[in-house]
Amino acid sequence: MIYTLDKLKNECSLNGIDVKLDFKDRLVDQTILYDINPVQVTGTVSFLTQRNILFKFEVSTKVILPCALTLKPVPYDLSFTIEEDVSDELESEYRIVNDKVDLAEIVWGALICEIPLKVYADDADLTEFEEEPKVNEVFAQLKDHFNNK
Repeated sequence: MIYTLDKLKNECSLNGIDVKLDFKDRLVDQTILYDINPVQVTGTVSFLTQRNILFKFEVSTKVILPCALTLKPVPYDLSFTIEEDVSDELESEYRIVNDKVDLAEIVWGALICEIPLKVYADDADLTEFEEEPKVNEVFAQLKDHFNNK
């Protein structure tokens, strides 16, 4: 969702932002997410200078992730905050381009970072792939040596 600077200044800085974003089109050709519900974004917009904007958002959604052991779908609730400084300076991660800011890019970038690396289905056997503890033979012989004295 792309916002112009005028809309951000005249509407969003006064009333805040309350939108739902759909990221289903970004699920193509990737394997970390099976599915994603619409993402609820609410928050404030503050103009620090004419071309420097501070976004503070609360983001929440439900995603379907693959179980780390069985690859079964696992529902997972995501809820987090974003505080992002956007400007037209080169150091800024998200920039103002042609007097426009892409809100979806900011939210998607933060959302991807919030996804856990591993989730487990309720019926996943977490002990199935545990390895037997390996004993170093040299240390095992030392243990017997000190027990005999």
